[in-house]
Amino acid sequence: AGQAKLGVYNLTTGERLAMVDLAAAITDPPDDAVFFANDVAVADDGTAYVTDTRMNVIYRVDTDYQASVLHQFDDGDGGPNGIVHHPGGYLLVARGAALWNVPLDDPASATEVMLPTDIPGQDGMVWTAGRLAIVSNDGRVVALTSDDDWATAELAGVATYEGQATTVAVVGDDLYVVHPHFGDADPPSVSRVVLQ
Repeated sequence: AGQAKLGVYNLTTGERLAMVDLAAAITDPPDDAVFFANDVAVADDGTAYVTDTRMNVIYRVDTDYQASVLHQFDDGDGGPNGIVHHPGGYLLVARGAALWNVPLDDPASATEVMLPTDIPGQDGMVWTAGRLAIVSNDGRVVALTSDDDWATAELAGVATYEGQATTVAVVGDDLYVVHPHFGDADPPSVSRVVLQ
């Protein structure tokens, strides 16, 4: 409950390069603060952005592994979950049934993206073939596109899956969802989904 960290590793050797204390970036946290570092996106320049679902913040971690708070949502809606970086200079952040556009040069001007359909329980997200694929807790992966820098979005495909899924990964042209099995003793599993 009292920690949120980002580990950085050399993928060739497995050597730990850094363990960044994200929680230390919160100034004067309440005594009962609970942290949950949830998802991470890395920009082309190596800057990492991490959502904290319980503290309702997005952390920024620079290439020297220094953490700061990029943005704190204070509207009382769901905490940030999935996150992706857009080369246009903003983050797309899932929060419950809402998707937010957070400009990196002015995070306080974050706005909610107008969605073409309800996407409840948004979780992990990934870019695939020019589309944003979002895992929804209603058994779907919903793909979206936008032609106005993500002020609004259009539906670009839907895939279904069985059970619970928390995130999605791209391998070649294929999408795979991760099934965590939180409620049983089965190990996590992965299944391929196809956008229609």
